[in-house]
Amino acid sequence: MNDRGIIKWAPFSSVINGNILLKEIHEEKSRIIKPTLSEEQIQELEDKILEKYNNKTLVTIFFYKNEHIYILKGIISKINTATKEITINNQKVIFFSNIIRII
Repeated sequence: MNDRGIIKWAPFSSVINGNILLKEIHEEKSRIIKPTLSEEQIQELEDKILEKYNNKTLVTIFFYKNEHIYILKGIISKINTATKEITINNQKVIFFSNIIRII
């Protein structure tokens, strides 16, 4: 028996804007509402940031940006209390308000 393989799926790809529509639906489903943290949780995050900064140890930061949660690993190289942001590995800047969790 002959297997047509990928040819049998070709009609689904030919639908006008079908792939674009599917991509938009997938993006819509993957959006996340920013979690709210209590004052106690925020204080714990600030304490962990200071501890990791002083010890120069590896940190894993979960942060919220553009309706998605991202993970960044590195060493905290700078803390700017005036603008409320931290710098990881001397390159990536994250605002305190976007940080959700620190390991």
